[in-house]
Amino acid sequence: MLRVRRLLTGVAAWMLMAGFASGSPAAGTVLRARVDATHLPRGWLKSELEFAVTPGTFVLLYPQWIPGTHAPGGPIGNLAEIAMRGPGGQTLSWRRDPLDPYRLVVEIPENLERLIVDLTYIANAPTVNSEGIDCQASSLAGVIAWNTCLLYPAGPAARDIGVDLTLTLPPRWQCASSLVPRGGDGGEIQFETTDLETLIDSPVIAGLYLRTCDITPPGGTPHFLHLVSESERAVQPDSEVLAKFKNLAAEAMVLFGTAHAYPYHFLLILSDSLPFTGLEHLRSSLNIVGENGLREE
Repeated sequence: MLRVRRLLTGVAAWMLMAGFASGSPAAGTVLRARVDATHLPRGWLKSELEFAVTPGTFVLLYPQWIPGTHAPGGPIGNLAEIAMRGPGGQTLSWRRDPLDPYRLVVEIPENLERLIVDLTYIANAPTVNSEGIDCQASSLAGVIAWNTCLLYPAGPAARDIGVDLTLTLPPRWQCASSLVPRGGDGGEIQFETTDLETLIDSPVIAGLYLRTCDITPPGGTPHFLHLVSESERAVQPDSEVLAKFKNLAAEAMVLFGTAHAYPYHFLLILSDSLPFTGLEHLRSSLNIVGENGLREE
């Protein structure tokens, strides 16, 4: 019993010190993020993140454990630029935890209530460990994985962090996702506020040619098939092909006897320029196949 009490006392002390060391975000944690993907066809994208803060030590984390993967492999190696500043342009120094490269520490001075972080991510070909959770693009189509271009405050659970997200696309590009857009024009899309956990589990496909097909079966939960390609012809599959997808959704509901209340989105890129990808998410699936993937037998 004495050993147990000592152990519990040590754990409590460690938790207390960890709480002080990690700092704390302001109450009602909301991350405001602006992701600029206008240069995604050239292999990089930028993001501007804004946090409410209080004076003291503030810790930011780069997503490490990503839904659908089996190891802590968030692709931090391609994070090429990190700059921290105040709203007035005041540059803030930061340091990386020497024992954890995913953990960034910044000291917040007095009278600073907002922290702005600028990131640049290199979206080149994903490695075998980052397929499905990475950003990649050709000149006319691409995919954005939000875990690549976001930081979040240590402390709150990911599901308790709200995110106000705005995405800027290359000229004439369109996008599809399970995220709900609430407005925007001219290639700038504002999404409804969601939690960080849901956001990272909701990739976006985008490109010059996009077609969305409603494949909801009669009386069923809404299902959508979103097709993106460098070729306009590739996103115009035959009606027989679309009927098979619609039947797939109907058979799934018959098999399981029920369905989720939220819509489901099949995100499919048809491209010979991007590598094959397949990863399941809660409200969507992300797949990349060849340009003629819906035309060949």
